[in-house]
Amino acid sequence: MASIRTEWDLRQRSKEGVPILMFHKIAQCSRPTIVPELYVSPRRLHQILVCIRYLALQSISVGEALDPGCRDNDSLVITFDDGYENVLLNAAQDLRWLGFRATQFLVADRLGRCNDWDIGVDATNDRLMDKEQIRDWLSLGFEIGAHTRTHAHLTQISPARAKEEISGSKARLEDLFGMEVKYFAYPYGEYNDTVVELTKAAGFKAACTCEPTSVISLTDPFRLGRFLVHERSIRSIWTYNAAFLYADLKALTGWGKRN
Repeated sequence: MASIRTEWDLRQRSKEGVPILMFHKIAQCSRPTIVPELYVSPRRLHQILVCIRYLALQSISVGEALDPGCRDNDSLVITFDDGYENVLLNAAQDLRWLGFRATQFLVADRLGRCNDWDIGVDATNDRLMDKEQIRDWLSLGFEIGAHTRTHAHLTQISPARAKEEISGSKARLEDLFGMEVKYFAYPYGEYNDTVVELTKAAGFKAACTCEPTSVISLTDPFRLGRFLVHERSIRSIWTYNAAFLYADLKALTGWGKRN
């Protein structure tokens, strides 16, 4: 999953098309984890949002990103995967206060529970929003989408089970919240032609991947690219953390990589 590293990168991506940003957890990463890139601290999120405002980028919805008229403007889309409670607690008010749109992709059978799909892979255990909290999210003017029923690896299970994960998540969320759920995100960014066809057949209007591409006129609505946002993403000289210097120099020079 690729990230947008600097403010300049974000500006360039927004000139190419509409970049869709993908967040997960808005919390300080204070516990041992093998996936620290899933965390963005509340302070860093605020800096990123202020940066987006400074660049005069318009915050639009997933649906608007598919509209050529909206795509002509400098704009971006903000999405969150999994439905973590810390997004509601640590991000929602900041997003609303600064005038941002946002979509939360929910794991339909895990509302109010934890990210049990990470058991055996990661030691962290983070609570997901329950039904009342999701209603609070919606009341703030934000949107929801589906992210399967159980956060399944859709390309590693049978087509019959994949169909139930996809269509079942849509049906459950629509039943719980009394609204159409139009958009889907593939867990882990994993998809193939069969999964895409099942997503179309379920009645979704579009689906998000983790491919690092902006939305342009030729983009398949069921293969929308997204850019992962983590603590080191979208930086400027004013927000740079010296603790990142060693890793950044290695990445820049290729030092330590095998030929």
